[in-house]
Amino acid sequence: GEAVQLTERPGMQVPCSWSPDGKRLVFFETASMSMGVLAIDEEHSVNPFPNGSAIDADGEVSPDGNWLAFAVNESGDGSDQFEIIVQAFPDPGERVQISIGGGRWPRWAPNGKELYYQNGTKMMAVAVQTKPDFCANSPQILFEGSYYGPMMDGRNYDVTADGGFLMILRGREANTG
Repeated sequence: GEAVQLTERPGMQVPCSWSPDGKRLVFFETASMSMGVLAIDEEHSVNPFPNGSAIDADGEVSPDGNWLAFAVNESGDGSDQFEIIVQAFPDPGERVQISIGGGRWPRWAPNGKELYYQNGTKMMAVAVQTKPDFCANSPQILFEGSYYGPMMDGRNYDVTADGGFLMILRGREANTG
């Protein structure tokens, strides 16, 4: 098929996550340092994600399509201190903080009952309930290790359909001494 430009907005728009029904695409916009939601319809309308002065990134729609997990830097100053937040989707509601002490790159378990994220070298897991309301347990360390990070800022792991993890282990440096 032919490539079609869906938006005409300043800066770069980086895709993050599709809604399960394929009708919405969550993206990160470099000009505003925030997320937007692109409707995949004839108008291709964009709804900015309300963020005030915060930087919102890494948006990941839940398997049931009702929740969005993302990283937020409340100071909006570009520092590395992000926390993982969950909010209703597509109509935003109250924000629920998931991480404690930092986090990036959230990813839902395929069954929607856990949320994973990275905190430095730690992979964290949080048991969650999405129905009838959202609630989350305390984060737990799932495993820790030194994994390859992409040259461009982005999630460096994925979760398989059966709940496994796919990551690239950082190579060992040669011992010359």
